[in-house]
Amino acid sequence: MTSTTQPKEFSVHSWAFVVATVVATIVAGYLTTWVNFPAQLQQAVIAGAALVPGAIGYARFKRARGSRVDQQAMSEGDLVRPLVFVVPIIGFALVILESVIGGLLGLASDLTVYFSDVTVEQQLAAVSVILLFEATPAFLVAAFFVTRRGAHYLGGHPFRWLLVSLLVYLITRAIIAFFTIVGSGQAQYFEPWTSALGLVLVAALLVPVCWAASISARRSHAAFVMARLFKKLAPADREVVIGLVRETIASTDP
Repeated sequence: MTSTTQPKEFSVHSWAFVVATVVATIVAGYLTTWVNFPAQLQQAVIAGAALVPGAIGYARFKRARGSRVDQQAMSEGDLVRPLVFVVPIIGFALVILESVIGGLLGLASDLTVYFSDVTVEQQLAAVSVILLFEATPAFLVAAFFVTRRGAHYLGGHPFRWLLVSLLVYLITRAIIAFFTIVGSGQAQYFEPWTSALGLVLVAALLVPVCWAASISARRSHAAFVMARLFKKLAPADREVVIGLVRETIASTDP
């Protein structure tokens, strides 16, 4: 990856963002438990609420930075973004992604067992099997593309920051699991240590995914930055760039 710039925007305002994120997560957890949301929808709502402060801070940073400064940095191969926003956003995005995939497959399993004469224990066992052998592989594949894109915004050492994103993901999932189990009214069917082990195992599986994503992002970083820069150019500037590319190709033809 050609970029070596490491954003250092962590300040008192960043601490305010961290506090706002924690508060949003807890409040959303209590509210979804109080209205008895379905488990997967509850996960998506909590992660979405946690994502809001970071998204607002990220947008404010880009607006304050200005498009010209941003374009100049990208022309030098840098995608300068505040790590305090980008790192948690990747973690929350993973939670939402897992919730969507698990929710779709969980809905299919719920519809199946709804029309079957099975016990609650058998329903939970069926859902667990589907989540393990279908939802988890699908989530890992999708997570690769999410973390690869996010790695482009993490400076010259994306893998270490992706690991921090995984920590954010793990903590958020633990909070969501607590509210989901309590809100479902079926806490007696869950073993805390088994549930915790499942979360840790999924996070462990994400480590090699993040490593592969960081390697892939490093190899394609220059092309990714140039593509982002091209999209931000005015139409007239795009025509100039296209003309220069054509001239370069023509001059290199045998």
